Amino acid sequence: MKRYSAFAIAREAFRQHSGWTRAWGQAEPKPRYDVIIVGAGGHGLATAYYLGKNFGITNVAVLEKGWLGGGNTGRNTTIIRSNYLQDPSAAIYEKARSLYEGLSQDLNYNVMFSPRGVMMLAQTQHEIRGYQRTVHANNLQGVTTEWISPARVKELCPIMNIDGPRYPVLGALWQARGGTARHDAVAWGYARACADMGMDIIQQCEVTGVTTEAGKVTGVNTTRGDIKCGKLGMVVAGHASVLAQKAGFQLPIENRHRAIDDAEMIPRFFLKSSALFSKEEISATCASLLKNPALPPLLKASALKKLPASAGVYYFYDANGALLYVGKSVNIRTRVMSHFSGDHSNPKDLQINNKLAHIEFDKTPTDLGAQIRESNQIKALHPLYNRRLRKTKKLYQYRCDEDSNGYQRIAIEAVELDTANESDSAEERFGLFRSPRQASKQIEKLADHYFLCHKLLGLESATATAPANQKPCFRAQLKKCFGACYGAETPENYNQRVS
Repeated sequence: MKRYSAFAIAREAFRQHSGWTRAWGQAEPKPRYDVIIVGAGGHGLATAYYLGKNFGITNVAVLEKGWLGGGNTGRNTTIIRSNYLQDPSAAIYEKARSLYEGLSQDLNYNVMFSPRGVMMLAQTQHEIRGYQRTVHANNLQGVTTEWISPARVKELCPIMNIDGPRYPVLGALWQARGGTARHDAVAWGYARACADMGMDIIQQCEVTGVTTEAGKVTGVNTTRGDIKCGKLGMVVAGHASVLAQKAGFQLPIENRHRAIDDAEMIPRFFLKSSALFSKEEISATCASLLKNPALPPLLKASALKKLPASAGVYYFYDANGALLYVGKSVNIRTRVMSHFSGDHSNPKDLQINNKLAHIEFDKTPTDLGAQIRESNQIKALHPLYNRRLRKTKKLYQYRCDEDSNGYQRIAIEAVELDTANESDSAEERFGLFRSPRQASKQIEKLADHYFLCHKLLGLESATATAPANQKPCFRAQLKKCFGACYGAETPENYNQRVS
């Protein structure tokens, strides 16, 4: 096997890269092997590699019904970690993690291992307790992990928003020696090393049966012929039970999504609940639970007791006294509580709830009085999360001017709210819009209806030349402009439609 190195790359550069050989060959099955490994994924290839490296067993074939690394290895996540709670899991994963640290050197193949650390965020008190328990267990297991604060999370990952949007980051389980690797490259590196030891990697070779004599495996039947073996390794994940049946015994292994138990428990729970309670009782209980308010973390429960059940305006403030939101209702208490009970569906309420620390209110005699006061307060105080009723400082209108060629051109201009349509040439200005986009949309509608030119309306770029020297606008090519942009239509005809 040609070793990969910086020197080898430089040497091949002078040879136009003509000296590289295949990382592994396309082997034909032999009549017999000492060991057959079924499954050319990361685990199957690793099994073959360590049989050769640690025990000198190299008369080995690795059979794969598809392509190398095309199963779980190709779909795997890239995370390398060993911060598991249970002792057996932590032990085997810590062994694997330590192997990754030197795997690229062992295989002479870059598996792209990057020990950048693994951070598992806690966003609820339940997760805090769970991760702290894992840290204590890891310390007893000899696995180096630690519990870190939100400030440390921010230091390690500056782009992290630790204040939201739904739940704040309360801390994290941190394993500094964890990281990422490319599992495709792991499989390729193992395959290359196995091939260099003389092992055969045989793809597109499905095992269809297992031959036995006196209860001992003697070989396999495949789509590429029968192959004898002394030992058989089945490294095919959940498919191992299918392969075991071909050998005449049972394995309690099956393909299962890791959340399958939760998914199966939900219908069982509902079936059991339906047998014990009526539909009305279940519906009433669900409705009651969904309405149960989740009190904002910074707000004291005593603040809710002061809220009146009458009409008025309420004010939400954060811990620094900044005004977050102004609202109104015929029943202040009920309306305020609805902000909290709806925190599972409304993103704005979620953000407000995470910051809310203080509530004030003003009573009004009627609902109409509450509406008027809310509108005035929003325009005067500019709360962070009220947008619709904020006072707009600028509006936009159309200005109509005649260019040097006699065509009416329309442009969008910004005006102060107090001076809109009060200029000396107000007859040349019309329309009021909240944004340039809103004004442009209206112009586009007018252009469609009256076959106006987008270039003269400022919706399409144009050069400052005579119409006869201009190229037709895009709409002219679609027969939606009569050609004012390139002089095909007279100014008089065009201007008549504009006016």
